[in-house]
Amino acid sequence: MNILIISQYAGGPMGDRPRQLAHRWTPLGDRVAIVTADPGQGQDPEIKRGLEKKTLDGVEHVFLPIPPSGGEGEGEEDEDGERSSFAKRLYGLAPQIARELAPDVVVAASGHPWDALGARRIARRARGGFVFELRENWPDIREERRGRPDPRARRAMGAALGKSDRVVSLLPRGAEYLKALGVPPDKAVCIPDFSGPSPADRGLSPHLEEALDHLRACYDFLVLYQGDLAPERALGRLVDAAKLLEGQSLAVVILGGGRGRGALLRQMREVTAANVYLLDGAEEGERPELYRRADCLYYGDGRSAAVRYGVGSQALVELMAWGTPVVTALDTDQSPVELAGCGLNAREGDAAALARALARMRDTPPARRRAMGERGRAFVQKNHDPQVLTQAYRSLLEETVRQK
Repeated sequence: MNILIISQYAGGPMGDRPRQLAHRWTPLGDRVAIVTADPGQGQDPEIKRGLEKKTLDGVEHVFLPIPPSGGEGEGEEDEDGERSSFAKRLYGLAPQIARELAPDVVVAASGHPWDALGARRIARRARGGFVFELRENWPDIREERRGRPDPRARRAMGAALGKSDRVVSLLPRGAEYLKALGVPPDKAVCIPDFSGPSPADRGLSPHLEEALDHLRACYDFLVLYQGDLAPERALGRLVDAAKLLEGQSLAVVILGGGRGRGALLRQMREVTAANVYLLDGAEEGERPELYRRADCLYYGDGRSAAVRYGVGSQALVELMAWGTPVVTALDTDQSPVELAGCGLNAREGDAAALARALARMRDTPPARRRAMGERGRAFVQKNHDPQVLTQAYRSLLEETVRQK
């Protein structure tokens, strides 16, 4: 098959999933190309009329130049501007993309619905199938953040789902979401996100090793978060929970950067929790040793809408695969860590509930915690195996092509 994956963010650090799919499908004889954005290169509409093709990590990429957002790239308006620019450029170049790449099937996998119109146009021109990847119930999350309805985004998502030939849902209850939007639910097939390859274990940098050795000498129990410090990760709740546990030989270690770092630092100063430590993010090769040294890991999502139809976070899957127990802060009774038996979930949405969950984990005997961690590892191996899931995905694409 000629498979075309459209993923606006595939060229960045968070866009590894399309490349992982390509790496697994190419050895089977498929040709896989990824269409993605090249931000900041589209100021002049006369430049780069053709398709800029590059082979990165053994995968063919097609970069569409889009203008810079005009801001710092962190606000919602800047993000909307980039999405709109990408969608317009994709739609305009759709005939050329269809002609040069001739895809048998087109997968819209950006996570938002704006590029679905261009993806569908490519598929129709190439007489191929059109599959929409439902990564999250994006309009609901957007409305929760904005505090008001967004009919345009909801209509766009409904159209993307309704006009696709099939829907690959990363949400466990994606069919329920389709039904809520008036789309036939049997169009959706749930194919969960899969665990990526473990990074090479390169040990800790001397600075980070010294910091963790010092903390281990001072505290009996270390709770660790590594990753983006965005507000939706509910790290403020984690800081407040740590304050409630101050003086109980428990420390919270947060490693990372991003747009939420400044706000998190301000909160730490206001709360004055002596048992919270904010460090720079770890390198990929440091993570195996980093997670081994933690007594439990933390994952939170403060957006109720984000877990309304189940939790499909690859970041959480990756955490569970390390064999260390996990405490989550998710407004759901179906937290993956509880389903797997590898952790605890503080559903109530306040710091006191999270503090209770952390204290329960701390008071769990070490042998039981190790068993919990191993259950998480086994759960990921069984339910998020890359080979099984990418083959299921490919079979669905084959079926879509046959039906066309």
